Amino acid sequence: MSGASTVSCTTLGAADWHSNKRKPITQFNFQISFAQRSATQEEYNQKMDRFYGTRPNFRGIPSDRYLSDKELVQLMAEPTPFTSGNGVPLSQNPESRFPVFQDFNQQLLTGGDHLTSQAIAHVEGTTDSYFRSGMVSFSDQEAIGRNWQFSSTNNVGILITAREREPSVFHTGKNTPRLGTLGYAHEREHALVGGADPESIMSIEVKQATADPNDGSPRRTKKAKRISFDTIEITEVIFETNPSSWSNDSEIPRVGIPRRWRILPNGNIVPLEPSE
Repeated sequence: MSGASTVSCTTLGAADWHSNKRKPITQFNFQISFAQRSATQEEYNQKMDRFYGTRPNFRGIPSDRYLSDKELVQLMAEPTPFTSGNGVPLSQNPESRFPVFQDFNQQLLTGGDHLTSQAIAHVEGTTDSYFRSGMVSFSDQEAIGRNWQFSSTNNVGILITAREREPSVFHTGKNTPRLGTLGYAHEREHALVGGADPESIMSIEVKQATADPNDGSPRRTKKAKRISFDTIEITEVIFETNPSSWSNDSEIPRVGIPRRWRILPNGNIVPLEPSE
């Protein structure tokens, strides 16, 4: 979500942390749980209750192709370039993210001038520092996420919906000419240090906006929704060309049978039978 013309950047300082109003500081328990798969539903619930709110945040990303079921589930099971902070390793090993979290803590407790500059570089997205910011952008406004879902050259877009995170978040604001023309003069951005934990992702939508003349595939939308800590349900709507000359509708939406996938403890992803 780059391309800012003006930027304001705010974060909570050490005084707010010590007064226990909010917890922007990255607790060690958060660091070691980040991007780690929960073993039980109870463990997952505790993780979500401790570090996340209930409000949704949104991230729109153009895609060069329509993702498969398994690829959508992988986004909700392991770190990927779609949700990791810029320059942060994709390893499942939590220690790989410790440096970016620890740098955030150090900068926050010592005044944070460098951290603020780093966040502004991320928001503006115009320098090499953007690709090393360690942050990934979400918004608390769905319309903002959908605006970034497509580009002028991409017919397919992804919209990720995740739970709002409490620790290690920069709340920034910027004025973007592209959004200003759509009536959004001020974009509220949540820059997540380290990226988004895959388990915090509640749903993912992949949409092919128009029929593809190259492979003949119709306009279609697929949505993956988290049913439990290890189960994802996928539904798909395909818009078929209406052959009837008696109808004014050029397309007929066909809703497919929901499909469920299981994320195994070892990270493997397997389809479930309809009865499971």
